[in-house]
Parts: sequence; structure tokens; C-alpha cells
Amino acid sequence: MKVKKKYSFTNNRTIWRLLPSADKLLIEERDDGNKQVFFSVINIGTGKKILSEFQLDEKFWVGIEAFENDIIFFHRFIKPDMPGHFGITAYSLDAKDILWNREDLVFLFLAGEHVFAFRQNFDSRDFFSLNASTGNIVKEYGEDIKEINRLREKLLSDQYEKFKGYFFPEIYVPARISARTEELINDKKKNEIISGSIEYAEKEGVLFLSYHTIEDEGKFKNNFNIIDINSGKIILEVLLNRGITSYIPDSFFVKDDLLFLIRDKIELEVYSLG
Repeated sequence: MKVKKKYSFTNNRTIWRLLPSADKLLIEERDDGNKQVFFSVINIGTGKKILSEFQLDEKFWVGIEAFENDIIFFHRFIKPDMPGHFGITAYSLDAKDILWNREDLVFLFLAGEHVFAFRQNFDSRDFFSLNASTGNIVKEYGEDIKEINRLREKLLSDQYEKFKGYFFPEIYVPARISARTEELINDKKKNEIISGSIEYAEKEGVLFLSYHTIEDEGKFKNNFNIIDINSGKIILEVLLNRGITSYIPDSFFVKDDLLFLIRDKIELEVYSLG
């Protein structure tokens, strides 16, 4: 396998979240010092910017619920120091404008052209499905949580096609991997002082590894390797972070023939795998 850097993305702010949708990638960046959050969208194959550093009226206490069919669904927080969500704002990439806003509902999940949401009452919830493009109520479910759970379970069973081609890292557990892969990981553990969990993925005869090693003064380095499983040869070796005080999970994923890495918490690097 040949690995070549294809493009990179950075605004020198913390990359908080990556959310892929078909041929696009939504990037959430946070500036904690100035209490601001920015949203950008790029073409996942080329890195070309489609939306750059977008902000809502609320500059920080806002997050993403879903991104599909070129619509981004945002939420706000009940209180800055509480994780509870409220409100739904739908933004269209095509129109470069907000499609609709519902302050009275809370997002549950997205299923095709329908947003499922609820209204919180004093001691109960009323459930609804909305048209994803207009925010208008399509159906009222009352308090029928069983039907909502049934629909959610069906959606989860249909997610396979949506994420076909994606490879996300798993936590290394010896019983779940091949003897050869375990041998390669054990070689790493013999030669380096590894701390915390090891994340891995396998694709077409290569092993992707992310792990942390101990530096001086109790700090860590986050290392990433691509290793040819048969030969044990290291194809790519990248130092993702150093001088960090806590473990950084989910630092890579693979889509088709592209590898996505987050470096120094602020830069997305994308490599082609040939």
C-alpha cells in the first residue's frame, strides 16, 4: 500500500468533532478562550471548502445533532453548565441559510426526510415527526414511547449502507483479533512503554494503530502507525500529539481509500491509500 498526503485543514482552533455525510465532511471547531464555535464543511475527497467558519446567533452554547442531505441540524443547551439540549435549527448548505427553527421541541433522531422530536411536559413527553426541510409536523405520536423506540431500532438496523466504506477504530482486545495482528501489537508493547488503550482498525492487509506512550513528567505522546500485516513493515508513522496530559481517543478513521487524522488537536490531515 502506498500512502500519500492529499490535503489538510486547520484554522488553529481545537477540532471538536468530525461528522461525515455522503461526499461531505462537517468540521466543528471550538475556541474555548473566546467562547466561540465555528462550523465548516468540505468536500471529503478534495478538501475544497463548501462552508467556512459558519456561526449561529448563539456563538458557543450550540452543537450538532445530525448532518444529512445537505442539511445541518443544530441544538442549543438548556444551561451552559448542563448537557441537556433544547431547540432545533435546520441550516441548508444549498441555500446557505436557515430553513427553520423550533424552540419548542428537542431532537431525537433523523430518519430520511423526517426528524423525530419531543416536547417536554412537566412529567411526560409528547413525540412528533417533522418534515426535515420545513420543520412542519407530519405526525403526532402522543406519549407512545414504544412506537418511537421501534422506529429508532429500525433506523439503526438500516444504518449499514450509510456507513459502508467507513472503518472506525476499535479498542484492542486480544480475544477479538487475529494471532498475527496480536503479534504485531505485542511487538509494539515490548519496544515502547504504552499507556492506556490501543485503538486499531484493519483494512486490506494493513493495520492502523493509535496508542499513547509515556514522556517525561507524566505526559504522553499520541502515536499513529500504518503497518503491513504480513511483513510487519511500517508504512506510515505520524506523531499526532505530544506533551499531552490525558488520552485522546478517536484520532483517526478511514473512508474508502482515504485516511483521516487529527494532529495536535487543531489540524485535519487526509491521506490517500493506494
